[in-house]
Amino acid sequence: MRIFIEPLEPLLFRTGRPFEAGESNFAESLFPPTPETLQGALRAAIATHWGNTQRPPLYALETIFAHSTLLGLIGDRSSYGRLRITGLTLGRRRAGGEIERLFPPPASIIKASLKTDKNAIQPGEKEALLVTKPQLDQPSQNETNMPVNGDGRPYALLSPHLSQGYKIAKKASSLQDWLTARGLQSFLNNDTVLTPEMTVSPNNIYMREPRLGIGMDTPTQVTKEGYLYQVSLIRMQEGYGFVLDIAFGDRANGHNATSSEEPHSEPGEELHLPPEGWLTLGGEQRAARFRVLTASECKDEIDNSTQKSGNLLYFATPAYFKHGWLPDDTSILPEGLLTAAINRYQPIGGWSLEPGSAGGKAKATRRCIPAGSVYYFDQPIQTTRPVTEYGWQIGYGITYTGEWK
Repeated sequence: MRIFIEPLEPLLFRTGRPFEAGESNFAESLFPPTPETLQGALRAAIATHWGNTQRPPLYALETIFAHSTLLGLIGDRSSYGRLRITGLTLGRRRAGGEIERLFPPPASIIKASLKTDKNAIQPGEKEALLVTKPQLDQPSQNETNMPVNGDGRPYALLSPHLSQGYKIAKKASSLQDWLTARGLQSFLNNDTVLTPEMTVSPNNIYMREPRLGIGMDTPTQVTKEGYLYQVSLIRMQEGYGFVLDIAFGDRANGHNATSSEEPHSEPGEELHLPPEGWLTLGGEQRAARFRVLTASECKDEIDNSTQKSGNLLYFATPAYFKHGWLPDDTSILPEGLLTAAINRYQPIGGWSLEPGSAGGKAKATRRCIPAGSVYYFDQPIQTTRPVTEYGWQIGYGITYTGEWK
């Protein structure tokens, strides 16, 4: 089942940075939202609509989650039941009504300014997207400070492939544009050229909208001195939103910390989810509209087969490993890891609500590798389960295999 969530208001997705009245005057918002945020909004919407179909209708979440039938489907605060998020991306509505998925830019693609040699026929500079790949001639341990793998060899260095007569003119930057499904498929097929039609600028997807506010003294309804603050909100452009693929797995795995291979089934009428409806998303419970997509509305140009083999692993969502960029359980990653292209780590936490009260507690903050990370291998690999040591049920560690050589 594929669901398209289209926000109708500016959104607030708080970072883990503290924001206390009178101590900090700026609250920033991250984008895109983490799997924690989207799974919470989705499960709350499912619970709400499930409660409305009961006789008599149930409206309070603490009452709804007291039913074992619903707990078996979507779980509670300590379990995810049978619910599995198998896809989590951005999406945009095309002219024909189809929803096209957009993917985070691979960390191995850089944006560089190239210049020609002085003796070139047409000297000058040009902007280009370059794909970095592992160097096959590996330096010895005495020539690099790269960490070593289990065999005692340093992990490979990454370098871009330049056409003859060109060199990088100045410091390159990471690609910020999102990839269409066609663009991601081109990258996974080891195509080194990305056309403008394969990328989407963040400015076309969303804009940041600053808001000013001031703290109030509740009893007197008077503003407090020194409590002026600013919040950065996310306003998504019309037609853009979030795409979630959901399925049902084995209920017994709903609380497991490590991922497991399990058969998936398509959710049916037991969820009581209408074809379209409303939900709240992010901080301050902003309104969003969701729609269960039909087959004709799903536009995809990417091979979704998890059985496809390759020697490259692209992470479409963040993943958590206990040893930073490497897992504690070595069986999670395929063998033959050469190196990886990873931007700076992404701290992900969250808030665990207590149904029936305004309380709750903060979830543990984990340092995750960000979406768009790319792992390179020296032998064919296959992935049949999410590659992560946390949150595999709710969209962490969703990967695609590809080729780099």
